[in-house]
Amino acid sequence: MNYRKELTFAKQVARAAGKLVLRGMKQGMKIKAKQGVFDIVTQYDSKTEKYIVGKIKKRFPGIGIYGEEDGRVGSKDTYWLIDPIDGTLPYSKGLPVFVVMMALVVKEEVVVGVIYDPSRRELFYAVRGEGAFLNGKRISVNSGTRLTYSLGSGYFDFIVNTTSKRRDISKMLAELGVLFFWYGGYGQAALACGRTDFYMNRGGGPWDFAPGALILKEAGAKVTDFLGKPYSVDSDELLAANPHVHKALLREIKKYKLHTR
Repeated sequence: MNYRKELTFAKQVARAAGKLVLRGMKQGMKIKAKQGVFDIVTQYDSKTEKYIVGKIKKRFPGIGIYGEEDGRVGSKDTYWLIDPIDGTLPYSKGLPVFVVMMALVVKEEVVVGVIYDPSRRELFYAVRGEGAFLNGKRISVNSGTRLTYSLGSGYFDFIVNTTSKRRDISKMLAELGVLFFWYGGYGQAALACGRTDFYMNRGGGPWDFAPGALILKEAGAKVTDFLGKPYSVDSDELLAANPHVHKALLREIKKYKLHTR
């Protein structure tokens, strides 16, 4: 099936939503904690999601919606995933590493993925089987072959949930000489266009991973969970890199038993 009209729609809506997000940075924010110190929400998360939901309901009234802030409504067979502001914490601080994320899921397969970085006006997108693009130009992950002295991203505290495992992952990254940034969707987009070398995260919802997972796969990355199983939309883990780096990273993850809960 051709999903070009859905892609065009998502690109337009993500860009418009990005303008709302940027506008919010110039106004006063009300910040609330959700589940932890790093998991917060502002009024602009909710406002932006409501804007996107309204556009979806008008254009695709029969398609379900699953948003980070307002939950799930409608069809579970075909639905849009929405993360109105991925990276709310840096957003609340004025740090430009936040993005708007959308994905279309059909029968549990991600068929359209969009990540929009409004600060840089960079639109990353993909349709299943048609490659990955940034502002109209085809992109791919880099061709690096070494994990040592590489550049990675993800959310450190979500990957491990015990003090001992935090020490283990810190030791692993230090011994490899890896520089690791706390990026969500922004990190996925950066990997897809070759700016970084890997992405690893655990504990996210489908809206956190699905858009980027498709873009990364179409950009040539190997996209799995921490056990090396192919990514699925119901997975709460995402491990991505080019095949060479992915193999090395998976080996280190198993060595330090980071694949266990």
